[in-house]
Amino acid sequence: MKKAPTPTTLKPRKSYGITRVDQLDKASHGFYVRMRIGGKQTAKFFSDGVYGKRRLAQEAAENFRDSLFDKLSPRWQRAASLPRKKGVTK
Repeated sequence: MKKAPTPTTLKPRKSYGITRVDQLDKASHGFYVRMRIGGKQTAKFFSDGVYGKRRLAQEAAENFRDSLFDKLSPRWQRAASLPRKKGVTK
């Protein structure tokens, strides 16, 4: 029988809590991390220009998100680590 993963082994989905922002009119490019922990919204922007490259900004955003993920309750960690359900169309 398969053992349920413990909260320490769970990892969030690749895109969980991270949004790519490309605003051409404002010349704003980067990754926006948003998560709610214990009723408090936490948000931070990781600009491509500050980190030098898109890939480096994404890695910094993922590291920040992972540090917040560890503060989530086990219930929300599990929900964030499962694949997202696709909508069913008829």
